[in-house]
Amino acid sequence: MFLYLTDFYRMNNLKMKNALLALSVSLFASTIYAAPSAELQNRMKAMGTVQNHQVIDGGLTAWTISSKSGKVAVFYTTPDEKVLIKGDLWKTADRKNISDDINLKALNYASPEFKQRVLGKATQMTMASATQANQPTQQNYTAEIVGKFNGPVPEIIKLLDQAAGYKEGKGNATDTLYLFYDPRCKWCHQAYYETRKYVNKGFTIKWLPTLALGQSESGYRMAASILQSPKADTLEKIFNRDASYQVDPTPKSRKNIDTNLEHLLALVAGFDGKGARVSVPTGFYVNKRTGKIKKVDAISESVNLEMVFGK
Repeated sequence: MFLYLTDFYRMNNLKMKNALLALSVSLFASTIYAAPSAELQNRMKAMGTVQNHQVIDGGLTAWTISSKSGKVAVFYTTPDEKVLIKGDLWKTADRKNISDDINLKALNYASPEFKQRVLGKATQMTMASATQANQPTQQNYTAEIVGKFNGPVPEIIKLLDQAAGYKEGKGNATDTLYLFYDPRCKWCHQAYYETRKYVNKGFTIKWLPTLALGQSESGYRMAASILQSPKADTLEKIFNRDASYQVDPTPKSRKNIDTNLEHLLALVAGFDGKGARVSVPTGFYVNKRTGKIKKVDAISESVNLEMVFGK
């Protein structure tokens, strides 16, 4: 679900902060999930090559798995990792299909023969024509953050731009990917390395530290480092697991780290509903193609980075 840049998000910045913080108070029932367990990942790998996995509505994890023959399939696992599901999914509230989009993205990993069999020859020709014309197609999820945005800066984006963190690049608020992370999360580390080529190309990312995997003193020491020494060298040390970067967190740093998590909880609830599964790394940005704020999970996956920045 996308958030439009009108209605609720046109309130002033102070009201937005209060609304987000008030919403986060009601989210104590929300569960913070780390990455799928190593045991589950090994089970899924036994089924084929795991090309992608992402958290979706209802707390399910969607797995895109390909075979050596070029076939792909999407499976879903429940939050307790006890049930494997295959088939179509719909939201109970509005009966909107949520699996078609995932299935289409999965075809990016399929062989041309399998893709043609699924989509049909006519659909393939339509997609090829659109690609040659440099127009977005249903499968061309690329470079959504690229382009001009002429409207007023959304209040949510203003809030994230002012939140405590570290910004790489010189882009303005609507050109920035705002990325919530936990310094102890291995997928966040992977996201850092996967984004280096985009930062080198001139794209802008703001890293917002949280303790999404649970509060601990060591966690605060890690997360506070980028706030108390906001520079590229510190960020690199964090994701290189260099213990020298850890600091004694100030009361202000602790508060900012907690506030970032409150923002993340509130935003996920706004996009996915109260009690929705929350994970890191999770990003937010202005989709220039639609003029809407977009939430992206599993940002460490190349297919999602290409959706945001292009190839």
